[in-house]
Parts: sequence; C-alpha cells; structure tokens
Amino acid sequence: MYILMPIYFSMWHSNRNIWKTEKIYELTTCWDALNKILSMNITVLDTPMDFNLVMNICREYKLLTRDALHVSVMRTHGITQIATNDGDFKKVPEISVLTPS
Repeated sequence: MYILMPIYFSMWHSNRNIWKTEKIYELTTCWDALNKILSMNITVLDTPMDFNLVMNICREYKLLTRDALHVSVMRTHGITQIATNDGDFKKVPEISVLTPS
C-alpha cells in the first residue's frame, strides 16, 4: 500500500501575483504521523520536484495543484489506481479511480 502524504501546499495569491508555500501542520505533528505510518509497514513515496510537470498536468487536465502533484507522484512511481471520492482524477485517462463507498 502506498500513501501520498503532502506536508506542504502551494497557493497562488492573485492579489500579489506570487506562489506561497505554507505549512499544513506543525513539524512535530507531521513527524508523529510519519512515524505511525512507517510503523505500519507502508511505503512513503518521494515527491518529484518537477514543478513544470505538475503545472503541465494542471493545464492539460484542468486539475488543482495538489491533485496534479498526486498525479505526478503516481506517474513517477508507475501507480495507475487511486482510491478517492475526488472525481477530478477521472479526467486523467491512465488513472483508474476506485471510489470508496
């Protein structure tokens, strides 16, 4: 099982025309969560740092930045299935969306 775990997210601030990266959690909270995940024998995947790839995915499939980041991680690691209630992933033809009930 793989878990995509973004710790940071980026927002476009149109009033300032800048990209701003903000922390979602305090570092200790992330560290505790990561230790719990690692103790469950789950693989945590590296996030590719190819901003151009993420932005190309955003434009091509009209995805939000965070969703495009997930797609780029999936492509990098050869993952073709995602379990989510987010229907936007259905826009990406190479991904099979498994909708939890």
